[in-house]
Amino acid sequence: ALHLEVLSPAQQRQVFAFCQALKEAGHRRQLTGRTFSAPRKWMRGKGRVTVQLGCCYNYARDVANNPPGIIPHERVCGLPPFLHDLLDRMTACGIFTRATRPDSCIINFY
Repeated sequence: ALHLEVLSPAQQRQVFAFCQALKEAGHRRQLTGRTFSAPRKWMRGKGRVTVQLGCCYNYARDVANNPPGIIPHERVCGLPPFLHDLLDRMTACGIFTRATRPDSCIINFY
C-alpha cells in the first residue's frame, strides 16, 4: 500500500540528506565492515551503491563463498537513532506493527 503524508516535504529532505551522508561516509571508508559497498568501476545503468544497516545481506555468492542471503557473522553498522525515530513514526501511523517493525535497513543508490 502507498502511504501518503507520513513525512512532510521537509522531513523527506531530511531522510534524503541522511541517506546521502551515509553514502559519503561509505566512500570515505568511515562505515563498519560490509555496511557500504560500491562497484569498483561505475557504469551508468550497471550496479548500485548499497548501505546495509542492522544486517549484511549477500546478493550473490561472494569471494568467501557465502551463499546469497543474510550473513549473520558479517559486521555492519546498526540502525542509527534517526532511523529508529522514523520507524517509530511509521509504527505509530500503522504502517508497521510492533511485531513487523524492521530491525534492519538496506539503502540502494542507482
